[in-house]
Amino acid sequence: MSQSRRLPPAGRRSALCLAVAGLLSACAPIGPDYQRPTLTVPAQWQPPPPVPVAVPDRPVPAIPAAGPAQLIDTAWWSAFGDPQLDRLIRTALEENKDLRIAALRVEQYNAQLQVAHAAGQPQVNAYGQRTRDAVSQNRFIPLVNGAYPVGNVYEIGGTVSWELDFWGRVRRANESALADLIATEEDRRALVLSLISEVASTYVTLRGLDYELELHKRTAVSRYESLQLLGKKLEGGGVGEQPYLKAKAEYEEALADLTGKEAEIAMR
Repeated sequence: MSQSRRLPPAGRRSALCLAVAGLLSACAPIGPDYQRPTLTVPAQWQPPPPVPVAVPDRPVPAIPAAGPAQLIDTAWWSAFGDPQLDRLIRTALEENKDLRIAALRVEQYNAQLQVAHAAGQPQVNAYGQRTRDAVSQNRFIPLVNGAYPVGNVYEIGGTVSWELDFWGRVRRANESALADLIATEEDRRALVLSLISEVASTYVTLRGLDYELELHKRTAVSRYESLQLLGKKLEGGGVGEQPYLKAKAEYEEALADLTGKEAEIAMR
C-alpha cells in the first residue's frame, strides 16, 4: 500500500513564496532599459563674440546679446532681405519630392506608434451577419400550405480581450515605436535644413558670380575704350606701337576672363 508524502505547512508556504517571487520577476520588462550614451558637444554652434579693446578717448562698445540658441530653427535666410531668395526656399520646401516622402514617413511611424499604444488597451470586436435561405419549390415533400419558402437568420456577437503585459512586450514595443518616430522626425528635419542651406548657398554663390561677371564686363568695356583711344593716337603718331599692343593684349585677356566667368555661371 503506497503512501503519499505531503509537505509540512512551513514547506508549503516556502514553495508558495518562491512561486510568487518567480511570477513577479517574470513581469519585469525583457532586456535592459535604454541608456542614452554620453556625448561631448559644444555648448553653442556660434563662435563667441570678439572681445572689444579699450582705446584712449574712445568708449568701449557694448557687446550685443548672443542670439537665440535655436537660431538654426528659424528663417535665418530672411536676414539677407532678399525676396527672391525667400521665394526660392519656399518653392523648394513645397516642391521637393524627398521632403514629401520624409513627411509621409513621419506620419507612417506616428500611426505605428498609435497601433503600439493600442496593443496595451482593451480590444473590442463586434460583428453581425444575416443569412438568407430559400427552400426549393421542387422538393419531394411539398411545403405546408401558407409556409414562407424564404428564411432569415440574424447573428450578432462580439469579443473583448486585453493582453496583460506581464513580460513587458507591449512596453518595449511602445518604446521602440516612439524611438523610430523621433528618429524619422529628426531625419526629416535634417533634410529640411540641408535643403534650405543648399538653396541659400547656391543662390548666394550665383549672386556673387553675377557680380563678378558684371565687373568683368565693365573691365572689358574700359579696356576696349583704352584700346580705341590708343589706336587713334597710334594713327596720329602720338604713341608708339608697344603701348597699343599691350592694351590689345589686356583687352583680349579681359574677354577671355569674361568668357570663362560666363561658362562658370552656366555650369551652376
